Amino acid sequence: MIKKKVLLITLACALAMTNAVPVFAAEAGTNKVNVDKQAKIQEKLVKLNEKAQKLGLDITGLSLTDAKAKIQTAVQANEEAKAEKLGVDIKGLSHADAKAKLQAAAQEKKQARAVKQAAKKEKQAAKVQKQAEKNSK
Repeated sequence: MIKKKVLLITLACALAMTNAVPVFAAEAGTNKVNVDKQAKIQEKLVKLNEKAQKLGLDITGLSLTDAKAKIQTAVQANEEAKAEKLGVDIKGLSHADAKAKLQAAAQEKKQARAVKQAAKKEKQAAKVQKQAEKNSK
């Protein structure tokens, strides 16, 4: 009878030990997952802070989604200001389309400026040539 009780207690302890290991393993795994999620969130916040500083924004104390929304509105406002400066309408366009249209308008403006400078240089060269002809007479 004593042997049966000892055997029963031994089996109960063995069963308890096998159930305890997965519980501890599950807790350790979820803790690691939580730490990884927190680390990723912190990395995203650091990147968002850098972007916000470039735009001159203060996003301290904001959640990740609120910070993203504030940065997106600031970027959109900057694009609209650039578009107005270049005389381009970007309303209703996606970010990528608006960016492409702004780049094209900036390139056109740069080319027009280069053509204008080339014409100015030609005019100056003609003026210098006239002066040289006048002086040679």
